[in-house]
Amino acid sequence: MVDLNEIVFVDKAEYPVEKKLPFPANRRFKENIRLGFPALCRFLQSAGYDIWVFTSDYCSVDHIEKLLNLHNIKADGIITASGFRI
Repeated sequence: MVDLNEIVFVDKAEYPVEKKLPFPANRRFKENIRLGFPALCRFLQSAGYDIWVFTSDYCSVDHIEKLLNLHNIKADGIITASGFRI
């Protein structure tokens, strides 16, 4: 299980981040994802691990799911302060 706020969404000034999404997705998804996180998720899934992410923010599960899909990450479970999806 990965905490999005503590591990994945980082400040661009402090850590290297993944390339910005192309227009128009970059207008909706402004989060900076830590460099290498999508590749790590794909590697772990190919090794048979489940990927669960959670955040204490009140964002929609759909928002998180679409953001992860744009970075080619398939989460097995998503938990937010407003709901969850398995």
